Amino acid sequence: MWRLVRQLGILTVLLTSSLHAKAQMELITIEHPFHARSLAGIVVDPSGGTVPGVVIEDCDSTFKQVLDSTTTDANGHFIFPHAKAGTTHFLRVSHYGFDPMQITVELGHFAKGGLTIRLYIAT
Repeated sequence: MWRLVRQLGILTVLLTSSLHAKAQMELITIEHPFHARSLAGIVVDPSGGTVPGVVIEDCDSTFKQVLDSTTTDANGHFIFPHAKAGTTHFLRVSHYGFDPMQITVELGHFAKGGLTIRLYIAT
């Protein structure tokens, strides 16, 4: 009888511990700005697969105030259609299970096309 009670106690501790285990998030800040022709692109995971449902916020330069936001579509694509060439944008990117990111994007007429943002899995 005591053996069963002890085993149930251990099982309860293990279940409780696993319920409280969470991935640790690390804010990833990219120091150098990206250069793009438009504020549009795709979000991918570490294997290169697209990630739908990613929240992308266009913030002020302190990343504290959100000026505009969008979410990636079913194919991982996003767009801020009103962003103009010659402007700088401060994007905060987040999705459950991935480390949040802060990136700076400078838009210019002579830059390459859109952006590819690669997320990192939270550990």
